[in-house]
Amino acid sequence: MAATARRCAKLVRFYETYAWLVEAAVAVALVFRKPTWQDHLAAWMEPLIGTHQKFTANVLRWGFLSFQLFVGLCAVLSDYTLVVLILVIYLSLADMYEGIGEALQTRPCDTLLARQQSVLTQAAISVDAAVAPLLPQVLIVSVVVPLLCTVEVVLNGVEADLFAVGMAPLVLFVFVPFCLVGDGMAYARVRFADLAGAGPWLEETVQRRKMRLSMVQLSRGHGGDLRGWGIGTLDRKTCGSALKSWFSFLQVLMSLQ
Repeated sequence: MAATARRCAKLVRFYETYAWLVEAAVAVALVFRKPTWQDHLAAWMEPLIGTHQKFTANVLRWGFLSFQLFVGLCAVLSDYTLVVLILVIYLSLADMYEGIGEALQTRPCDTLLARQQSVLTQAAISVDAAVAPLLPQVLIVSVVVPLLCTVEVVLNGVEADLFAVGMAPLVLFVFVPFCLVGDGMAYARVRFADLAGAGPWLEETVQRRKMRLSMVQLSRGHGGDLRGWGIGTLDRKTCGSALKSWFSFLQVLMSLQ
């Protein structure tokens, strides 16, 4: 568990740093972009502002830019905070499953271990109920948007927008970790059953054996796995299929270029 805690701390620092880098890339792209909407709006407002069109256009541009930067900062930080929170929760759940399984491997089954597994499973199901509706929205940002940005980077090369350059690798920092963590959660539950089956069940009473068997059956369920509405369970298989389709699409675009 200490190793998992250190890994989670590193994940928090990494995603915090990456969030600020993404925000910096977006901010630079917004600052150096030269929009013209404010000039047209200032010209339309000429009867109200008189000859102060240029000043009004600058106020409109920088005021809206400040709003964009503020909203972008809130969106990026909240998104990556949610991402790292989900990763840390499922890493911790998987680690606790293995901890209980190792206890079952080395000592007789008792009600304390059964209660711990029950509470852990209920926590996993509660997290699943809270996360499943949010994952489709998060994955749209981390899969669909990077795909479109990657298309722009492939087609435009060094002339691609900084926003596209910053968003293109997002699939590797959000979608892939989700799949790896979800796969780790599923593996921890399978390993729990293996560890419980390797315990001293021959030395236990019939009641304790039934309790151990019930714990094994509970661990083989899929409630509490990392999944999203309309997406299914996120694991290595899902990751491989998605990345294969993603790169196939890129190859088609590059061949048409």
